[in-house]
Parts: sequence; structure tokens; C-alpha cells
Amino acid sequence: GGGGGGGTCTTLQLSLSLLTGSKLGWSIQGHIELLNLSSDLFLACALSSLDQGTRGGGAWSALCSPMLASHASCLLTHCAKLLTVFVHIMEGKDPDVHAHRRMLPRSKAMDNMTQKIKGGISLGGDTPTKSTLSKDGLGTFNQQSSYNNIYEACKSAYTNYQVSLQLVGEDKFSQLLLAVHTTLAGVLEFALASDVGKHVEELLGLLAVSVRVDPSGSLLCVQQLLNALFGMNTAAQHTPLFSPYITSLPYTPYTSGPTTTPPPQANVTSIFDCVMTEPQRLLMTSWLRAPSEQELGGVKSVGATTANKPLNPVSAIKDYLGYFEPLVVDAMNQFSYTSSVLLQQRVLFFLVQLLHLKVRYSLLDLDRRFLDSVLKLTAIMESRAMRGAEQIVPHLFQFLVLLANDSSRLTTIPQVMQKCDAVMASGHSVTTFAIPALQPLVLNLFVRPGAQSGPDLATQRDVVVNMLLRLVEHGEVISLLTFVLDCYRPIPALWNRASAQIYAALLPHIGKLQVVLDTPDALTSLYQLFAAIDPEVVNLETLFAALMKQPVLPSLRSLSRWLALLCTVLALLVTRFEEDVFASSVGRLKLSVPSVHSQLLVFNSPVASPEAPCRDLATFLIGALHLAGGAVLNIVSHARPLDDCQLPTLLATLLLLVQALLKKPYNKLRADLVRLSPESDPLHHTFLHLSSTHPLLTLHYISMWLGAGSLHTQWIADLLTSPEPSCVGSSLLQNSAFLLVAHHARDQSLCNAVCRSPLLRRHAHADVVQEFLTHSHTHHHYSHHHS
Repeated sequence: GGGGGGGTCTTLQLSLSLLTGSKLGWSIQGHIELLNLSSDLFLACALSSLDQGTRGGGAWSALCSPMLASHASCLLTHCAKLLTVFVHIMEGKDPDVHAHRRMLPRSKAMDNMTQKIKGGISLGGDTPTKSTLSKDGLGTFNQQSSYNNIYEACKSAYTNYQVSLQLVGEDKFSQLLLAVHTTLAGVLEFALASDVGKHVEELLGLLAVSVRVDPSGSLLCVQQLLNALFGMNTAAQHTPLFSPYITSLPYTPYTSGPTTTPPPQANVTSIFDCVMTEPQRLLMTSWLRAPSEQELGGVKSVGATTANKPLNPVSAIKDYLGYFEPLVVDAMNQFSYTSSVLLQQRVLFFLVQLLHLKVRYSLLDLDRRFLDSVLKLTAIMESRAMRGAEQIVPHLFQFLVLLANDSSRLTTIPQVMQKCDAVMASGHSVTTFAIPALQPLVLNLFVRPGAQSGPDLATQRDVVVNMLLRLVEHGEVISLLTFVLDCYRPIPALWNRASAQIYAALLPHIGKLQVVLDTPDALTSLYQLFAAIDPEVVNLETLFAALMKQPVLPSLRSLSRWLALLCTVLALLVTRFEEDVFASSVGRLKLSVPSVHSQLLVFNSPVASPEAPCRDLATFLIGALHLAGGAVLNIVSHARPLDDCQLPTLLATLLLLVQALLKKPYNKLRADLVRLSPESDPLHHTFLHLSSTHPLLTLHYISMWLGAGSLHTQWIADLLTSPEPSCVGSSLLQNSAFLLVAHHARDQSLCNAVCRSPLLRRHAHADVVQEFLTHSHTHHHYSHHHS
């Protein structure tokens, strides 16, 4: 099949044919299974087509092939027909008599409300005030026997649903409706306004009925339709990374915690690029890249905390908004009496979307009933009397912040800040309550300052910064503080003051190893914060002194945090400080590496220990490598779990950063490493023993010594000339090390080892080996000529 993942799309075509033209789909359970399968396969094909980077023309232009576009159209039509089946059953209508497109009713009160609007965007638009009937609607099905069979099966299931005591979602009728809503939401994620615009009224009319049985699913489809119309979905944004729908799926690669945009991929053509060049490039590009606005509140939930900005001009298609009016009012009414956290979450995010589209809130909530319900919910949340409240917090505060910027002025930013402070003081988890509540405030005051202006802006910013500093040890807060500094950067006085304030608040937590750096994203956030701080504020001596504050580390987690902090400091040396600056700042300090005394491990570094501190950076780094490498080897040797720490990843980062330092004019560091090389045989053995389980660590370690220009390389030569090991990890190391040495080899012993290695024939056509052979031949010819 065409499109991304040919085999997957071929399977999708088969699944759709079974769904719409086979007796397998006549039973409700069979139809549910086929519909779920088709939905998953379609999402896989659509996401794969995005990766190909080519967009088709005509209908469903976001998809890469006409065949995939036809599959999308087929699924959309099928969902509309099934919803029409449900509507006929729920309203007690015979499909032979009422085979018409359902149109949204409009009440006289809503027409009066529309006429009162002066400025802004209403939900009234220019929609017709009288219902019209059409026999050519998307959901018409009365002439198709397969849908009539489904109608009869669903009609019996609906009778059971009406008398059943089962919860919604446990009976066949509501299960099928849930599957239809889920499939429709997925299709709309890849639709543009041109694909669904002519069906808006019909689809909303169907969803206005299905909301009685599955309100959460129906509202999700309404949100997806709104996103499609206003260019806020994956099809319009060209990326699924910030899609609330895609990130909520359990099986996509876009579901990890705070979303981080990966750096662009380079053209990796060889194993040498894969294991050596690319890791170095990825490390530096990800650490030096500024976070985007949309990464501010990436929360894995049904909806992201930050709605995407509309790409389509609101004024051009605002008439569509009128069709949403009945469902908006119904959703706001349901929020007041539902006990479903999922439904409350979706209603709040739906209102956030509408406020982003500049819909005037005062005309949606004339009697303030919805706002009163939200404020009551906030009070209940503060008293810790609500289950599942952490799922609502991001959307609730996003709603309140946007409402504070609405022309109705029903609330203000200071009032939102008071509620946020109350949540912080309530004793709830900081990461699931206080920080998600602060994120919309930071976005409003620092990232989009145009949304909030006036004489009180500076005071409000200071208050929010102080709230953030109370939680400065958390990685999510560190990301927020980076946005604060980026906002102040154009004004040197404010930037310097904020930098000093943040640095002073963070330093004690660094010394006590209280900064939560237990994920790669948190480590990246800390470096990006230091990169955003005014260089005049950063004091290398105080940073290194903070690293020495804990002579004994009580756990592997604390060792991980210490290594993460060391990596951050080294990254600063790579990007911002020269060797003479380091020498003048840190030269007076006695550098030492802590020891580990935990239940799993007791380990001391043989060099740069607290008992025998050093004054040069090279000895300190060798001591750190002894500590980290020895800890990893000890844990691997005793088959202990590494789930609670990031030791191997941090050790790899440390090795890459040392290599980056050696590429700078850190001449004393290079000379000291060469001097220490003959004394480092125990460290060499440690990393060689790691080759069976962590070959890349050993490879980066070898690269470090080659980059330093070490002449003590017999242990590397022995590795290249030994028989190929049977262990996969050690074999990978030997082959990769061969290419690495061929790229770096300058001294005679390594050149001889490459020439004697049994791997030379295997890798003879590799670019680095060709360059080595050319260089060796030229050098040999030159030497022979002069002799």
C-alpha cells in the first residue's frame, strides 16, 4: 500500500474491507475489534507518513499518498454512518423514514445572545436559525445492508443498555460508541479544515446526541474537530510532538514526560558515525538548544497544558464556531454535576481552546455558574478532599490564567496567583500540583508578556519568581526559570539581578545534592539554566566548592546526582570558560572526589579522594572516572538493578564532555592526562571489563585517551590484535575501536596494530580505513625515500 509503512497500510486496507464489507463486522464485538484495529493501523500509517516529510495534494493533503487519503476518508465516512445509526436508535427513529442529515438546532435564546455581541468573537456566527434536511449527508446509510445489520444489532444492545446496571463502557452499546469516538478523534487529528469543513454541522449534530452516552468521548471529538478547523492538530502543525491527542496514546514514541524536541538527525552513514560522531553532536546540540514555548508544560495526559496556537486565521472561519454553541453549553452544564475527572479535564481544556480563539467567555457563562463550579473545585482541591485532582490542575490553572486575560475580567492574575500559592501550601505533591499550577502563570507573564501588561506586571513577575525559587530543586522549575531569564535577557540590569537571585538560591541545593537530576531531561534543563544565567554571576570556585560539600555519598542516587552536577560544570567549561579562567578561579581549591557508602556498594576512588585531594583538573577527572566506572562495574558484576539511577548514561556524558574539553585549547589538561596515562592501568582494566555489557562506554573511554594524545597505548593495541571475542558486546567494541584507532592513529605502535589486526580485511572499504591506508602508504613512501 502507499504511504508510510507499506506493509502496515496494506493491513489497514484489509482491515477496512473487513470492517465495511464483511459479515465479521455485523456483530458488535467483531465490529469493535475491527474498528480498534483499523484506528491503530491508520494512526501508525499517518505518523509514518509525517516522517517521510512529503505532503500530497488535494483532499487530506497532510497525508503522503492518495491511498492513505482514501483510507482516511473511508474511516471518516464509516464513523459518521455509525454515529447516525446511534442517533436513530437513541431518538427512536426508523432509518427508512429519517434518512436525513442531522442539523444542529438553535434556540431563540442563543440567537439573542449572538445578537448582543459587540467586538470579539462569539459562538453565534452566521449559522442558519432553522434546521434543514438533506438526503446526501455523510452519515446516510439506509440503502446499505451492512449498516442496517449493525443498526439491528445496536438496537438490541441499546435495549439492554437502558435496563442494565453496568457502568458506562461495560456494555456492548457504549463500548462500540466509545470505539467510534476514539476512531473519529484519530482521523480528525490528520484532517484539515478543507477536509471536514463541509461536514462540521452534521458531525456536531451527531455528537450532540452521542454525548448522552459517552460524554468524554463525544467532547474529545468536538475538540479534535475544533483543532482541525483552526489548524491546531498534527496535520497543520506538521509534528505530533505537541498534540494532546497523540501524546495521550500509550503506544506512540511521543509520550515521554515533558516533551523535548529532538535535534535534527544528521546523515549517519557508518558505524563510526553512529557510535562516535553522532553522540557528540547530539549531546552538544540538545544542551545548547533553547527550549521551545510548547515544551513549557508538556504533561502526559488527555490534553497538554498549553494548547497549540491556531495557524488558520480565526476571522476567516469564525462562522464555524456557531455550530459548536449547543455542545459548549452542554459541556459546561455537565461539568457542574459530573464526578468524572476525565470529563472535567476535557471540558476545561475545551474552554481553554475556545479562549485561545478569542471567544468572549462572558457570553458563554452568563450566570457565572461554570466559573463558580471551577472555583468550588479549586477550594475542594486545596482541602485535599478530591481524588484524581492532579489530572485537572494543569487545565484548571490554564483556564483561569486565560480567563484573567479575557475582556470579561471575571478574575485577575493576582487572584490566580493566590490560588496557586494556596495549592502550594496545601501539602499536595509539588510535582503534580504546585508546578503544573505555576506553568501557565510563567507562560503568561514571561513567555507571552503581551498577554499581560500594565504597571503591576513587574510586581507579578517578582512574586512568581519567588514562588519558583521555593521549588528550585525540581527539574521542571529549573526549566521555568530558564524562560524567566530568557525574558529578562534584553534588559541587562534585570537579567543580572534575576541571574544572581536564581544562582544564589540554587547553589545551596547543589551543595546538598538536593537538585532532582534523576532523568536526562532534568540534566539538560539544569545546563540550559546555567547557559541562560549572566556569565558575570557564575563563579567557578563556588561551583566546584559545592561539588566538594559531600565527602560521602549515601546512595547510588546521590552518586548519580553528583555526576550530573559535574557534567553540568564541565559543559560550562566547554562552552563558556577558557583554561586560564579555570586556573585562576579554581587553582586555589583542593579538588576531591567523594566516596560511596550505600547498602549496595562501598567504593572509593584511588585518586583525588578526600584524604588525598589534588589541584589539577586531570587528576580530578580521572578520580571521577574511577568512581563512576568502578560503581557501574561493581553493580553489573553483582547483577544489581540500575533502575533507580542514570549511572551508565551519566558516565557516557562525562566521557563525551572530557573529549569536548580536549578539543578546546585546554593544553594543561591534555598534558596532565598524558602524564597520568601510565598510572591508569587499573582504570583501563575497569573499562575493558565493562565492554561485555557497556561497549560504548569503553569505546568513549578509548576515544578520550586518543584525543589526549596518550603514548601509553599498548592496551589498545592488544585489544585490536586479539582474536575476535564471542561476546556480542566485546565484538562490537573491538570492531568500533578498530575504526576509531584507524581514524586517530598517529604513533607507530597503533599504526602497526591496525595493520596486524584481523579486522583490516573486513573494514577495508570504510572511509576512515581508506584514509588511514592512504596516509600510511604516503608516510611509508616518504620515509623510504629519505632513508
